[in-house]
Amino acid sequence: MKLIKQVVVLLTLTLFTTFTAFGEDGVYEKAMAKAIETLYTTKQVDELIPVANQFNLIARKETSQWLPLYYEALSYLWLAGRSKNAAKQSGYLNQAQAVLDKAQTLKPNDSELVTLQGYLYMITVASDPATYGPTLAGKAIGTLQKAHQLNPENPRAMLLLGQMQIGTAQYMGGSTTEPCELVAKSRSFFAKEQGQTDLMPRWGQSMVGKVIEGCGR
Repeated sequence: MKLIKQVVVLLTLTLFTTFTAFGEDGVYEKAMAKAIETLYTTKQVDELIPVANQFNLIARKETSQWLPLYYEALSYLWLAGRSKNAAKQSGYLNQAQAVLDKAQTLKPNDSELVTLQGYLYMITVASDPATYGPTLAGKAIGTLQKAHQLNPENPRAMLLLGQMQIGTAQYMGGSTTEPCELVAKSRSFFAKEQGQTDLMPRWGQSMVGKVIEGCGR
């Protein structure tokens, strides 16, 4: 019991210190940069949970910022995509949607957030194609088309839209030429992001090669 009390006190002090520190100049940016780096580099699925919690902590302090919510939702999406347990997968997707809804109230019609919504639909379809494919596949494509229209230079919107269209074309026996070209085009826009140091999303480049392989290139 004594040990439990000590742990609770330690966690309380840590949270208080973190909340206080975010008000200082540059601390928000440093906390976000560290959490983003961890999110991008972690190899273990269970390490994504504390990363999501860290973004949640930042979001609760920085209530006007949409990026902590964006990355929290992305953490849950990657958890869902890597989970082998159907119940956990569904739970992570629900958590991602709830967080994404909050982010979209802060920054409506943002290309990155709309792309993340389309990505959520994609992962949901992949989790159970027979159940969700008929209702969400088209919705995923439509959402990603909107994201691409909002920012034609968003490489994540290009990549995921192309990926969805390739899968649909292959299933329907149609041509994959146009969506494959869109995915290939995303490479140059991913390259533009390299070396930038702000907190905006940078993920997705590593996925391009695998999608292009399916195009026979």
